[in-house]
Amino acid sequence: MSSGPIDATAPAGRRERRKREIHDRILEAAVSLFEEKGFAATTAVEIAAVADVAEKTFYNHFASKQTLTQELAEESLARLREMLEQARACPGSIAERLEHFFRRAAQDAEHGSRGLTRELILELVRASHIEGIGPERNRHLHGCFADLLRDGVEQGELDPALDVEFFTELCVASYTGIIMNWVSVSDYPLQSRLLAAARFLGDAIRAVPPIAATVRPTPIPQEARE
Repeated sequence: MSSGPIDATAPAGRRERRKREIHDRILEAAVSLFEEKGFAATTAVEIAAVADVAEKTFYNHFASKQTLTQELAEESLARLREMLEQARACPGSIAERLEHFFRRAAQDAEHGSRGLTRELILELVRASHIEGIGPERNRHLHGCFADLLRDGVEQGELDPALDVEFFTELCVASYTGIIMNWVSVSDYPLQSRLLAAARFLGDAIRAVPPIAATVRPTPIPQEARE
């Protein structure tokens, strides 16, 4: 292995850069192996070898392969949040902004492998059940969708009484559901389904009365119950 211990006598800035370079190299090696062999078949020793670092160096950066996967999942979530922020900045209607995001998200997913995407989704789901780690982090994506809908309200496109929380949940569920179908079905048309979902959601958000999500059932007359 060519990468030995980081020189403790080097200036702090250089040491940090060197540490970051090694860290990123390990992540890149892991992604390459996960895509080639799958998560379960890849070992920390193999990742270290491809990254050209000692196994001990791997564990200096990551407590386990699971910890490394958690960081990859967080990076994936950060990319999605960035894409949503870019969609918010686009001109056009809410439907067009949603379509912009869903198209970018499809391209990003298809750029990698389904197997890796599946592992990252499973990691996000696993983390969401660990108190103090998952729920708050995963709500960031929820919050980005909510901000996009609030933009529509503030710009006068959507009714001020719109149930933003309800329609945000629909957006998140549509995205995650379609992605899960794609990683499970070999010939699933990811991009066309995401674009269709964006158009449907955009139309629904504009067309459905704001109180539709909270309408109470009509009481049944007493005589009808007897």
